[in-house]
Amino acid sequence: MLCKIKKYLPWLAVLLWMILIFYLSHQSAVESAEVSTGLLDKIFALFGNIIDHNTLRKLAHAFEYFMLCLLIFNALWRTTKKQKMKISSISLASCLIYAISDEIHQIFIPGRAGRVFDVGVDMAGAVLGLVFCLLVLFIFSKFHSDKTQKEL
Repeated sequence: MLCKIKKYLPWLAVLLWMILIFYLSHQSAVESAEVSTGLLDKIFALFGNIIDHNTLRKLAHAFEYFMLCLLIFNALWRTTKKQKMKISSISLASCLIYAISDEIHQIFIPGRAGRVFDVGVDMAGAVLGLVFCLLVLFIFSKFHSDKTQKEL
């Protein structure tokens, strides 16, 4: 029973992250601005005036999809045959579809708009997430192969 639950935990993380993205996208422009302004105020208090409001919002877009790609890649890696290229392609395609649907969703939210540029920012984050996953796998495989050779 525990093994079956463990198998679905990575997918639960993907689902919860997608719900978070949807929730944040469902905020009106005023609500969204209040959230990012509040976060920006905290950043300014810690580090000084190092970033403008628009840059923070774009970084947030990229981070959302960095994490989404990482979570999808992880879920696929743990629950399918470990084929890096196929998992990489599916992860990026899933992020692209979700980013497009997210921007379409925002068209119907007061004060928000669907922007192709934001899909590009989302995908830049997703690509960085994928690179991070592949880098971790590369490092792990090097460490694992070095350890195996030392045992021989």
